[in-house]
Amino acid sequence: TDTFPSEVKFSSDGKLLALSANEDDTISIFSTETGRLIKSLSDDRTSLVSPIAFSPNGEILVSGNDLETIKFWNVKTWKENKLYKIPPGWITAVAFSADGKTLAFSEGESGNIKLWDFKLGKVLKTFSGNIDLVSSLTFSPDEKFIAITDIQG
Repeated sequence: TDTFPSEVKFSSDGKLLALSANEDDTISIFSTETGRLIKSLSDDRTSLVSPIAFSPNGEILVSGNDLETIKFWNVKTWKENKLYKIPPGWITAVAFSADGKTLAFSEGESGNIKLWDFKLGKVLKTFSGNIDLVSSLTFSPDEKFIAITDIQG
């Protein structure tokens, strides 16, 4: 069957392009200079890989899935650096702050948005409200705001 990417992200230096694909549980990494596939990241523990984000310094690729897991991939080795379980629910969107210190992510149907300290590995703040399934989120350049979209638009 055909596999279609669910999310596409460039690295900060523009040399890498990452595509996540729900249908085959992979993240494909391409060189933008050659157009060639560099690496295909997959994990038997993962059911659906969807949200991805490169850290601002380009050293880490973050991926979320429907098993309450956030994975941190080392871009130099493509090894899984860290694996964090973040209950409850699946991870539907991820984004780094401009300084790379904070990761924002959304939790499935709850619509909760959490700000997570990347180095400490803990949640700093949780935002909840009348939000449906979050499909995308991003920090403002000054990091004072987070913009989100949900399945309702």
